[in-house]
Amino acid sequence: MPDIPTAPLVHHPSRPLVSFIVTYYNRPLAVLVRCLHSVVAVDPEGAWSELLLIDDGSAVSPMSQLDEALVRRVTYVRKPNGGLSDARNAGLDRARGEYVQFVDDDDCLIPASYSHCVALAARRCYDMVLFHADDRPDRAPSVPADTAYDCGAIYMSRVSVRPVAWGYLFRREALSKLRFTCGIYHEDEEFTSLLLLRAGRIVETSARAYYYDVHPGSIITRTDRAATDKRLADTLYVIDRLATQLERQQPGVCRQALERRIDQLVMAYLYNIVVRTRSLRRLRSALRQLRDRRLYPLRVRPYTKRYLWFSRLVNAPLGWLLLLLLIPPRRSV
Repeated sequence: MPDIPTAPLVHHPSRPLVSFIVTYYNRPLAVLVRCLHSVVAVDPEGAWSELLLIDDGSAVSPMSQLDEALVRRVTYVRKPNGGLSDARNAGLDRARGEYVQFVDDDDCLIPASYSHCVALAARRCYDMVLFHADDRPDRAPSVPADTAYDCGAIYMSRVSVRPVAWGYLFRREALSKLRFTCGIYHEDEEFTSLLLLRAGRIVETSARAYYYDVHPGSIITRTDRAATDKRLADTLYVIDRLATQLERQQPGVCRQALERRIDQLVMAYLYNIVVRTRSLRRLRSALRQLRDRRLYPLRVRPYTKRYLWFSRLVNAPLGWLLLLLLIPPRRSV
C-alpha cells in the first residue's frame, strides 16, 4: 500500500485537507466509538484533518462518555433532530477542509486502505476520489488500481454509479450550492448524481476503504408497508428531480450521463415494485406514470447486461406480466 506523501499533508489552521463529517443519532456508544476511532486512525495526530460530529438531536449527548483523546479531536455540533440529510447539510456548512468525507456513525473507515484515498486527494488534481466498500474491516489491503476520468459526467456516462455519499472524498468547492434534499430516502442518489455533473477531473480507485455495516433495523433492511411505500415514492421523486435537470441539458456528455442514471433508476424503481409489492396493479400504474413522464418505454441501451435484458423485457407486449412471473421476491436493488 503506497504511503501518504508527507509534504502535502502539513496542518494549515484555516484549511485542513479533509473534513470528516460523522452524523450521529441515538446510536449505541460502542458503535459510535468504533466509527470515531477509525477516522482518528487515519490521521492520529490531527495534522491535516478535522473531525466533525454532528449530533442530530440525540436523547443524550455522547460527549461526556467519550475518552479524552476523542474529545480533543472531535468538533461537536448538536442540533435539533432533522434527519440524516439535514445533519449532513449542517456538517457541510461547518466544514473547513478542502475535501469532505462523510462517515455514517454505524460504519467505519478502513485506515490501511483509506490512506491511499487521502494520498490521491493530496495531489489536489481531483475533484472526487471514489473508492469501494468491504464487508470485512480487518481484511488485508491489496495494491489498488486507479482510473482517472477527465470529468464526473464522463465517468457517469460510462460507469454504473454507486450512489452512496460515503463512497468518495470530494472537493468542497465542487459543491457550489448543492445540498441534500431533506426528508426523503435515496437522497444519496440525487446528491451523488448532481455532484458528479459538477465535478472536474475524478479518479476511481479499487481500494476497499470503507466498512459498511448492514444490520437489522437499518433503513435499507426495513420491509414493512410504510417503508416500502415511502421508498418507492421517494425514488420517483428523485427520478423527477433528475429528469428536470435533463431537460436543461444540451446534447453532449452531461446529457448522456443523466440519461444513463435516470434509465437505471427507472429500472430499479420498477424492479423494486415487483420484488417488494408483488402487485400487478401497482406495476401497471407505475408504467402509466412513467409513460406520462416520457420515461417509458425504457431506452434500450447496453449500460449493463442486466439493464439491457430488463429494458427489452419490460418494453415487450405483456412484459410487465412477465416481470412478475420471472423475478422472484428478494431484497431491493
